[in-house]
Amino acid sequence: MVKRMTSGEAVKAVRKCETVGFTVHALDEMFADKISRLEVLTALKSGNIFKPAEQDIKTGDWKYRMEARVMNRNIAVVLTFRTVDRLTIITVWEVR
Repeated sequence: MVKRMTSGEAVKAVRKCETVGFTVHALDEMFADKISRLEVLTALKSGNIFKPAEQDIKTGDWKYRMEARVMNRNIAVVLTFRTVDRLTIITVWEVR
């Protein structure tokens, strides 16, 4: 498990991440909101994390909510780090 990071540390880690994976749930939500993988990757490169990390009750992993404006839409991405250079997208939605 990757240690808890501050919001600023997590943003820097996201920007440096080499591998991005998507859960089935994230892909389903992206399809429902018509959000492409490119939009999610753009959000990871340009977004910010405004709230502290929350610990997942089941896995103990730290979850981060990143928000960004992408193609005239506000997108939220919840992610967790598998390693410091590998993250998984848990869910994605358009903030309305």
